[in-house]
Amino acid sequence: MEQPSPFPKGPQATCYVRFAPQQVGAVTDTLVTVNNSASQPLLKVRLTGTGEYVPLAIPQNVLVTMKRGGGGQAVAVTPVGGDSA
Repeated sequence: MEQPSPFPKGPQATCYVRFAPQQVGAVTDTLVTVNNSASQPLLKVRLTGTGEYVPLAIPQNVLVTMKRGGGGQAVAVTPVGGDSA
């Protein structure tokens, strides 16, 4: 997140951070907060975690096809079998 997100005034605030790595393995980053405190105007919190490979589970009643080209890729999902209503 690179946009300002103001905290409420007071001695403490809660900040929720979502960990969603785009790679497998160890990942580190830093959460930086800027405030008007004379003693600690810049607070840095080191974040660490491990990204894991999770294979995509495709439902049994659909056909998934991928097409590449034109600088990108497209995914088509088609129902198979059963009622189409």
